[in-house]
Amino acid sequence: PDGRTLASSTSDGLLQVWDSETGQCKRVIRAHQVTIWALIAHPTRPLVATASEEQSVKFWSTKTWDCLRTFQGYDNSILTLALSPDEQQLAVGSQDQAVRFWDLSTKTCTRVLHDRNNCTWRIDWNPKGHRLAIGGLDGHFNLWDTLSDRCLKIKHNALGIVHNLAWHPDGIHLVMTTTSDYSLSIWNVETQQCVQ
Repeated sequence: PDGRTLASSTSDGLLQVWDSETGQCKRVIRAHQVTIWALIAHPTRPLVATASEEQSVKFWSTKTWDCLRTFQGYDNSILTLALSPDEQQLAVGSQDQAVRFWDLSTKTCTRVLHDRNNCTWRIDWNPKGHRLAIGGLDGHFNLWDTLSDRCLKIKHNALGIVHNLAWHPDGIHLVMTTTSDYSLSIWNVETQQCVQ
């Protein structure tokens, strides 16, 4: 939130804090014991969340860099995190083919969405707040209604693992990269057509 501090993570569980103006590493924290797969900064609160292979999500104060809270209850590695547009919920995707929703005010898991056909590799929340895109290791990306917990659409991407995805601000187009050739594609989720 200060516009100057950057955070990065490593494959051996370290959280690194950088000064973006000087390029200097200001602090190194032993956040997890194994690979940190996901890191996300809260846009308005002094918080950073990390998720790792040790099946936990940790919240860090960007003022003191102390661990404030740990979310547990997973059976597999946590691979991806996404903050809801209203900044009240954290969606957590893991290898157990589920996305768990945590209420950041009550610090409780409010529901679990099961995606039994897909290992959750990447997730991103629609800017309008009621849809979640899920990209998987099997080349599918799914679109879930977070209000009804229904899978709205499933699209197979023949180009390989969905490496990353992000919504366009219009809430209709989804930008995606894949691991086969690391090409970028843009999908219209209403028509399920690749437009670029």
